[in-house]
Amino acid sequence: MKTIIRHTFYILHYIALFCLTACEKEIDLSRYHDQQMDETLTLNCIVNPDSVIAASATRPYFYSSTHDDREHVSGLHISVIINGEQTDTMRFDESRHLYLSDTRPQIGDTVTLSTIYCNREVSAQTHIPDTIAIDAVTVDMKGPMLEHDMGGDVYKFYYHITFTDTPDKHNYYFLWIDQRYGTSDYRWEMLTNMNWADEMVFQNMIKDVYNGIGNWDPISYIGLPFSDRGIDGQAYTLTVEDVVPSWEVDAYYRELFNNFIRRIRLYSITEDYYRYMVSILAQRDDYDILTGGMLQLGIVESRPLHTNVSGGLGFMGGYSVSTRIMDVMSNANK
Repeated sequence: MKTIIRHTFYILHYIALFCLTACEKEIDLSRYHDQQMDETLTLNCIVNPDSVIAASATRPYFYSSTHDDREHVSGLHISVIINGEQTDTMRFDESRHLYLSDTRPQIGDTVTLSTIYCNREVSAQTHIPDTIAIDAVTVDMKGPMLEHDMGGDVYKFYYHITFTDTPDKHNYYFLWIDQRYGTSDYRWEMLTNMNWADEMVFQNMIKDVYNGIGNWDPISYIGLPFSDRGIDGQAYTLTVEDVVPSWEVDAYYRELFNNFIRRIRLYSITEDYYRYMVSILAQRDDYDILTGGMLQLGIVESRPLHTNVSGGLGFMGGYSVSTRIMDVMSNANK
């Protein structure tokens, strides 16, 4: 009798599994695809004082639509307006799929782009914030020490980066650190073992990503945004950790690849730029330019990307940058 009951339980169990996996419903998403989406322009532009203005104009695609590449929109007359006065009209570069201007904005300028698409005005505005200088960079070195996750001994370098925040206003930043690889024909490469998690400004940034929910360690191969929350008007020193395998610290390796040169860039960015990057972090879990673990948690709904484009979609932001290049071993406090 027990055998019959056991066999009956297994049969019912497999039937239940089959029923669960067979519950499918085909949903026609095309009925949500409306004309308004087809008539929407996506405008993206980042301005800085080191280059002329460039912008991309594309059509958005519906979620279920097949798309191999961006659908660029040519033939637009995009006006460039600096501090309320039109300076020129952007021209479309077919090879780069970008609209280009001859105007090079300056720090403090307010920049507006405006055009007409499908009988609707599309415009966006930003400004170029003041450059915040890197006042000093110091380095502490510890090791060698065993790091199981790295498969052997490592050295840990702590970069202490000092800058002075402008008081009585909200300021936003992006810290970018990379390494030089090669000698005469060198290139800049990302650092794959940076630890940003112990720094207060990045912990505060996480609160913006999560809206106060969750506990995520900030991860990025190049850098992360942050605000001046908690440091307003102060001379502040932030600290990040660079974990390096011991063999990379070897003098022969350093001489061969000249890889212990670090480039530290402190970007002053607009609030819209900050909000845009935070909105990306809130819903991406890959390891691209900005990374996050929101979708892995399954507890926070995805949020739309931040946009400041009126009459369309996209984003326009501005930045200025301060840079320090440093030979780590020559400056490390061992």
